[in-house]
Amino acid sequence: MNAHLPPAARDHLERLAAALRVCGFAVTVTPPALIVRNPDADTTHATVGNGLAQEVRLHEDAGRWVWCWVWPGLRPARRGDSMPPPEIEPIGPAEDIAETARLIAKVIRIDEPTGTPR
Repeated sequence: MNAHLPPAARDHLERLAAALRVCGFAVTVTPPALIVRNPDADTTHATVGNGLAQEVRLHEDAGRWVWCWVWPGLRPARRGDSMPPPEIEPIGPAEDIAETARLIAKVIRIDEPTGTPR
């Protein structure tokens, strides 16, 4: 998919970015995707690969826009082998901004450990 999105898709991107910023996350929009970073993390280590940032992409499926997680492929076992393409996993419909923002926040939020001491 290229960066030339219809206005409705761009609107979904901007609305999700705004919802995530309200939650305190740093968001970079690069259509058709956005990168969400947890600003509470050490920025020198906050990369997509360590769980403190996450790429989320709009994907058209059967005429409907859906949000998808973008999971990096595993590193190849041998040097010189090319990286596999990322895995794309649906999150939900593009219209469901609140639930998508909640799920993204759940994935990249740094919370205090919960549970009872032993």
